[in-house]
This record gives sequence, C-alpha cells and structure tokens, in this order.
Amino acid sequence: MIRTFQQHRLRKSQQLDGLWDFVFDKNNVGLSEKWSTHFPSNPDRIPVPAVGITSSENTTTKA
Repeated sequence: MIRTFQQHRLRKSQQLDGLWDFVFDKNNVGLSEKWSTHFPSNPDRIPVPAVGITSSENTTTKA
C-alpha cells in the first residue's frame, strides 16, 4: 500500500483519570470572582471519567 500522506510521530499524551474538583457556578459569578486563580472551597470530588453519570446529573463544570 502506498501512503500519500506524511507520517508523523504521535503526540505525547497524559492520562487525566482520577478525582477532579468540580464547582457548579449557579450564580454565574465564577468569572467576576476569578475562580481560575483561586478555586472555591468545598468543591465536589468527582471521578473522571465519571462512568454512570447521566447528562441530567452531570451539571458541574471544571473551574
């Protein structure tokens, strides 16, 4: 088989599985309070990948 495309090395990858801290921003204040620089206290710890969580239960976002 003749390949008509250039071959590349695979990119390095990193496993992100594990416990992640999630906070739901129900009052939409995450940007104004700069959650990206100081994460809120008392986050929910959720295993990633979260097997068995339905989309209706998965309402949290990574800040």
